[in-house]
Amino acid sequence: MSEEELRTLLAQHGFTVANLGYRITHEGQLFEYRMVIRTVDPNNTARLAESLRKLAIAWNNSGDVSFELEPRGEKVLLTVIHRRLPDRSTMLKVSAGWHMHLDVLVARASGEEPASFWDGWARLQKEYDKRLPA
Repeated sequence: MSEEELRTLLAQHGFTVANLGYRITHEGQLFEYRMVIRTVDPNNTARLAESLRKLAIAWNNSGDVSFELEPRGEKVLLTVIHRRLPDRSTMLKVSAGWHMHLDVLVARASGEEPASFWDGWARLQKEYDKRLPA
């Protein structure tokens, strides 16, 4: 989803963009994009959340990925599915990457300092190499 498409989706649900920024971290390896949004009607939040339960993105030469959110009591289940990866080498890298991104997300949501992304990625890539058939 492009920034313009995201802005359109937000406007359709009664939100405005209050602040927009990004930063490049980890020696240029990670791009963090942040957007602060506002609305005058608290009910807009639930409607926006419902429309964002499933988000899909297609990338050139590396398949497509979908993100699904599903309420589970007081928690939310996030499912990430990356399809149509071109080869095993890419699958190992992408699998380790998504796994590490989710580990960082869990750590931050729990108020903990996340482990080093690239150290974890290297460790997980070796683990996926053992688990995924050649």
